Amino acid sequence: GLGVNFTGMRLLGSNGHSHGGSQVDNVHVDTAKEHEDLNVKSAYLEVLNDTLGAAGVIAAGVIILTTRFYLADPLISIGLALFILPRTWSLMKKSIHILMEGVPANISPEEVKNSILEIKGVTGVFDLHIWTITSGINAVSGHVVVIDRSRSQTVLQDINAILEKKFKINHATIQIESYHSEPD
Repeated sequence: GLGVNFTGMRLLGSNGHSHGGSQVDNVHVDTAKEHEDLNVKSAYLEVLNDTLGAAGVIAAGVIILTTRFYLADPLISIGLALFILPRTWSLMKKSIHILMEGVPANISPEEVKNSILEIKGVTGVFDLHIWTITSGINAVSGHVVVIDRSRSQTVLQDINAILEKKFKINHATIQIESYHSEPD
């Protein structure tokens, strides 16, 4: 069992450190930027926990057989739990952040808004929402006010180009408007 766990750790560990790209639902994901795939990281932690647990049982057994020190088993178990807990907590925090549709840590909504406002013909941006769909795939939605509605398609193309190039956002839902009435 220990050998299988070591093999699993090697496979999952090398998968999480790919240097290239992958295709997910027709969206290119740049894995060279070390984006964290939480599913792979979770599986890796599970296999790591199994591996350390098996090694801990073997070590505790040897210690108990050779020294009759019976506290070796619970002490090793507590040590393993203390080792795994912070890694699991970090993973859980990131997962909850995604589930709650939090703004990705590497993207500033204000910077996205200002970049859109720099596009020729754009006079306003409101109801801008940015969130993570899954590890490494971010999305944005919002309303953009333009001076000349006949340029809407060009403005939309410019927005999508900036979002993709500057912020690595491939999923955008932008509503173009020719006026902006403030909500009550």
